[in-house]
Amino acid sequence: MAASFHGVKRVIFFDILIRIFTILFLVVSALMLPTRLVLGEDLTPPAAPSGFSATPGDGYVDLSWTANVEPDLAGYNIYRGTETGVYSPTPINGGLLISESATTYHDDTVSNGTTYYYVITAVDDTPNESSISNEVSATPADSTAPSKPTGLTATPGDTEIDLSWAANPVEEGVVGYNIYRSTTSPVLLTTPINGTLVTGTAYTDTGLTNGQIYYYAITAEDGAGNESVLSDEA
Repeated sequence: MAASFHGVKRVIFFDILIRIFTILFLVVSALMLPTRLVLGEDLTPPAAPSGFSATPGDGYVDLSWTANVEPDLAGYNIYRGTETGVYSPTPINGGLLISESATTYHDDTVSNGTTYYYVITAVDDTPNESSISNEVSATPADSTAPSKPTGLTATPGDTEIDLSWAANPVEEGVVGYNIYRSTTSPVLLTTPINGTLVTGTAYTDTGLTNGQIYYYAITAEDGAGNESVLSDEA
């Protein structure tokens, strides 16, 4: 009987010991839970930015939006693609958020003639990222006109005048020239006498009246349709 009694006591002792260790384990586990679960971390993202717009320029796109008002706002990410609805997973601002106080962004990593599609998100301090904004698109384009042509000369003949000039620099992308004529000076930028762009550096104007004074000026035009100012007259 005594042995049996002592055996029961040992069972009760070990049972109590196991219960104590179980309680201690649960307490320690609770204390070691991630801080965000204990403190109730903010899991609510900011609102998607509104008023997003894009304005193209020569080799750039300017973007603007309405500022978010969340007190814990950390900044913005802008995503870009060349197909509608398809954007690079890496924001064009890289790993550094656009400042929370900013409402504009100048994107000069674009190519003229390509259409770009943009969306923007807001990010808070947690960081939670909002859903994407409305999509906007823009096509930057060359808007820089060539320099005015130089060296224009006019050599008269029988009812015709031969014109010649110096070629514009190659880097300006000139695809041709327009020729303007008048019987009075100054020559005005009206309708050129050439039907199509003159691709060389010489032109013969025929069907003229002998004895009449003619004044000429030319312009250079690039592949984007930008036209220079008039040259000096000849």
